[in-house]
Amino acid sequence: MVNNAGIYPWKSFEETDYDTWRKVIGVNLDGPFLMSKAFVPYMRENKYGRIVNVASTTFFLNAPQMTAYIASKGGVIGFTRALASEVGADGITVNVIAPGLTNTKSMRNENAEIYEFLPKMQAIPRVIEPEDLVGVVSFLVSKDSSFVTGQTIAADGGQVRN
Repeated sequence: MVNNAGIYPWKSFEETDYDTWRKVIGVNLDGPFLMSKAFVPYMRENKYGRIVNVASTTFFLNAPQMTAYIASKGGVIGFTRALASEVGADGITVNVIAPGLTNTKSMRNENAEIYEFLPKMQAIPRVIEPEDLVGVVSFLVSKDSSFVTGQTIAADGGQVRN
């Protein structure tokens, strides 16, 4: 199971009202929780499962005007680590992929100018395409990753270097 839903309002803390905060937390953090609640019993029954949650490298960066988003994605990382501890003995792995700014239509419409300078901050200085994330996700859902759990893998062209 890959939990990849997310919303990202570009609002400062001052501009973020409680309704916006709840909506972001609801989609970005409650979503993976609820999907996991639905699928983990089946995975436990089968003694096998792969859960990949999607966070963001903004959690590791200085990214202003994204307080709710960064808080929600930090929660996804914490949730993943905690859940991995609880389900590992059942043959279930739980990991996080943390992409950088990815070239998607919705993001381009939200903040197109960021694509001009952000790639220059990466070790691989080009825009991240959705295809760049496929290999990491494929690995994390495969049997090859059977001993990898509770991990956050940054896939951002080397902007964040953990």
